[in-house]
Amino acid sequence: MASKKFLTLDIGVSKAKLAEFTVGRGSVPALTRYATRDLDPLGPDVAARSMDSLSGLVRELAAEMGVKGGSVSVLLPSTAVFPRPVKIDKTLKDKIAATVRDEAEQNLPFPIDEVVWDYQVVGQTAEGDLDTLIVATKMDNAEDAAACAENAGFRLDAVEATPLALYNCAKFNYPDIDARCSMILDIGARATTLVILDGGKIFVRGINVGGNVITNEIARGLAIEPAEAETIKKEIGFVALGGTYAADDETADKVSKIIRNVVTRLHSEVARSINFYRVQQGGAAPEKLLITGGTSLAQNIGSFFQEKLQIEVDYLNPFLKVGLAPGFTNQAELLLLAPCVGMAVRAAGAASVKIDLTPPAVLDAQRFARRLPFFGLAVVSVLLAMGCWVMVANKNKEVYDKQKEDVARQLGGVDGDSRALTTAIADKDAVEIKTKWLEAALRSRSGHLQLWNLIGSAMLPDTWISTFKFSDEADGRYLALTVLGYKRELDKELRGRAEGSVGEYLLKRIKAADADELFLDHDTTVTKVQREPVIGDSKGIEIQQIILRLKMREKLGEINKDGKLPTEWVAK
Repeated sequence: MASKKFLTLDIGVSKAKLAEFTVGRGSVPALTRYATRDLDPLGPDVAARSMDSLSGLVRELAAEMGVKGGSVSVLLPSTAVFPRPVKIDKTLKDKIAATVRDEAEQNLPFPIDEVVWDYQVVGQTAEGDLDTLIVATKMDNAEDAAACAENAGFRLDAVEATPLALYNCAKFNYPDIDARCSMILDIGARATTLVILDGGKIFVRGINVGGNVITNEIARGLAIEPAEAETIKKEIGFVALGGTYAADDETADKVSKIIRNVVTRLHSEVARSINFYRVQQGGAAPEKLLITGGTSLAQNIGSFFQEKLQIEVDYLNPFLKVGLAPGFTNQAELLLLAPCVGMAVRAAGAASVKIDLTPPAVLDAQRFARRLPFFGLAVVSVLLAMGCWVMVANKNKEVYDKQKEDVARQLGGVDGDSRALTTAIADKDAVEIKTKWLEAALRSRSGHLQLWNLIGSAMLPDTWISTFKFSDEADGRYLALTVLGYKRELDKELRGRAEGSVGEYLLKRIKAADADELFLDHDTTVTKVQREPVIGDSKGIEIQQIILRLKMREKLGEINKDGKLPTEWVAK
């Protein structure tokens, strides 16, 4: 079986990572190439920085890897998602979709029509109730991730949440990890994400303590700028050990104690989260801790948590079961690819949790794209069938021609039998008429398909055709074309252009696609763009309607609805 390739994109506060994986037999992904780029975690624009604004950087990473196009899964940071564990009563199993929606409306911090959300049943209690995980993000976050992928030149495959990518990474590489209660601690620049794996249960909590807190505390303690403090943290920073130990360097000693104070605050929040999980969720105490994230690389941090929690502590190794192409030697960077590995596990079909936060508009486009091959197959089938009809008609014509020759040879110059010859000639003419009709019908079907493809090639992104109808009038044939699209995306497409309305822009694109005037009469003044009202769907998303009235150069042939020859021809 040929290997499949998957791209994963993880844009954090301090680092952007683009990784390519291949999947062969056994649904086991392997890292083939990757590229990373450091980001400024302390800049004034960090809070307002969007993924879409970094699409140019993503294109640079792709060029560095030698990747062109394809589909990509995009990761949403933990701070942008809202995981909510809920229990569904066993008596409501048959109505789980409606029940979960009710739970989502009650538990999510935003109105449900302002978020993208999904759920999955992750376990079952001893009483038979369903442990269900609901995960949501604001619509803007999901659309930002989709825009980043599109503007970087990729098709969006899925939008995933960091905590669930880490869960899938750990479950794939440590198959028995939740046989005993275990915990993942992703210590990032802005925040820390805690994920508990406990016999099928999943518990996620965000903690607002991360590497930036350490940097700011160092800057305050040493009276220096945050940028300088960040450099010192990376170069000489480590977690001070307990007791009377002191580093040889006075600055290093002071920095290590500052780091220990911040990590001690982090430990307090971790301990509080564990207690909450045990009391509120009825869970067990973690027996193993896997740490990951950029700040987890600080020296002695593993020993610190082992001392405080009195449990086994290790780094989350994303490549215990996942393959690695030869030549990768930077172990620190490889450890930070754990979320990308989790997305690759999902793309390979081996994930335990498959919650998807892809925006509804993108899902609709993906479903439409999946239907296109079937539409094309149906068109090809019709054309083949009509081609067979034409072949049969031509064969019949050959038979009649041969019969005519035979009759003429037998009759010779006998005038008395000329009526038989006349009849044969008439039959031949009738067959020729039928043959021409079938050929015209075939050209008609092909012409309609060509016109459809021409208009399809001129369509704007995130638009679809709702009306495609011909009408005959005194001065010719017209095509009534109605196009619907998401107003937000159409406004973005039109921004900075001088074409006027989006309808006029679409008309210009259609005329450009039909530059040789194969179908449309470009000079007619009757071709026009009507008003473009804005309507809304059930979710309140504004949809813009574009109505075009296009004059055709000539009337495309038509075939009877029942596909039979015209009655008057059959009578002949």
